[in-house]
Amino acid sequence: MSRSTTTRFRYGVVATAAALALALTGCADPDAEPTSARQQGERAENLTVSLSVDAPQPNETVSLPFEVIVTTDVPLGTITSGAPHMHVWFDDAIDQVMIIEGDSDLIESAPDGATVMHVQVHTHDHVPASEIVDVPLTVEGGGVANRPGPRNDY
Repeated sequence: MSRSTTTRFRYGVVATAAALALALTGCADPDAEPTSARQQGERAENLTVSLSVDAPQPNETVSLPFEVIVTTDVPLGTITSGAPHMHVWFDDAIDQVMIIEGDSDLIESAPDGATVMHVQVHTHDHVPASEIVDVPLTVEGGGVANRPGPRNDY
């Protein structure tokens, strides 16, 4: 690489890293899109969908697999159809969100022991549409902490 090419490459890498750091921290714009499911839930405005988790119940002890069942005031469905869907994650593992396209699904992987399952309805483009419902649980026979169960390839 020539000296000018190397210099341009270095500046490009530095500029890209700086832009990424600003985007991830939200420092570039206080109105920037949230970067995590928890932040989305906390910063979302006009949350219009009501959500309740019917199963499992708070403080219940469950064994894998277990079923999560919710009630909402909108029909849940597939992302590709444009319908709202659920995001489910455990503890602070918001980077390992499970996508559930309907009002129930089997959770086949969760951290072992005491954990908190978080559930939130999102629009087809993953904008929060409900408050986050936190469900404390004890999982028996859990696998590697926070490995995804249902679909997580959005």
